[in-house]
Amino acid sequence: MLTIQEHIDDFLHEHTSSATRDALALRKAWEIVAGEKISSVTGAVFYDKKNPNIIVIYTISSLHKAELEADKEIYRLMLTRKLRLADEDPIEDVKFAVSQNKAMRKAVPKDRVLEKANKVQTVPLSAQEKEKAWESLSGIENEELKMSLYKATISNVEWKKGREVSNTSQKRF
Repeated sequence: MLTIQEHIDDFLHEHTSSATRDALALRKAWEIVAGEKISSVTGAVFYDKKNPNIIVIYTISSLHKAELEADKEIYRLMLTRKLRLADEDPIEDVKFAVSQNKAMRKAVPKDRVLEKANKVQTVPLSAQEKEKAWESLSGIENEELKMSLYKATISNVEWKKGREVSNTSQKRF
């Protein structure tokens, strides 16, 4: 017996074009990868017309764009995996752009706005922290994927540590 989701998937497969199915799959993958909070500050998600291995995602503000850019390599890897493109045509890049749609930008309540990402100085990780990050990836067999994820993780954690230091120093004044 088919589930409701399987019936919906069958219907979409029969009544939509390949491009439409790809667009729907991409949107669904982004919502799963990004989660509810981040998805709520993004709009259109689509493949670049000039290079279908690049994904473009619109955000509601430049602050959101900066925050998402800091984690773009992680999003690229997760979307590649979620869309099962790792061996075929992996996603080369994820680009974030600020939407010009004013209605979309006003739709998100101010309390959901991500914190400012600009002007954050990264804080380098210690050798022990880097080793711990590497060990956390031990279950990944593909060395290229493992190295990309390691670099993205290090970059992400260094940026977040810098953000914490920045926030702490701002609270003192």
